[in-house]
Amino acid sequence: MPTPKAVLDPLLNQRLLEAPDSEAMDAVFTLRPSAKGSGLTPAATRATVERLLLRAHKLTGATAIQVTVFDNIQSFAVSAPAILIKSLIGFKEIASAMSNQQQQDLLIRPVARREVKLPK
Repeated sequence: MPTPKAVLDPLLNQRLLEAPDSEAMDAVFTLRPSAKGSGLTPAATRATVERLLLRAHKLTGATAIQVTVFDNIQSFAVSAPAILIKSLIGFKEIASAMSNQQQQDLLIRPVARREVKLPK
């Protein structure tokens, strides 16, 4: 059975289409679960990320500027040239990719406070 393509955030896709290959970008990637359907261990997550970055470097010649691995949630954030981000998206181990800088404000703003009277 073929591996489905990575789910790509529309904002990241737009930025990748507009950016030159050498432009630095930030993206967050989620790894696919293991073949058994279970999640990866923290050590396996770290090893997979290192292997993917090395493979992308060999394909593109580009190097990541900064990498943060979220061991327990099978994810990692990377700051790298656009060509390296594009390369990572194409790997079968990647489940999803999204921009690390969102345009919309994701903060939940407080609402007006009011006094609440509880029944006695």
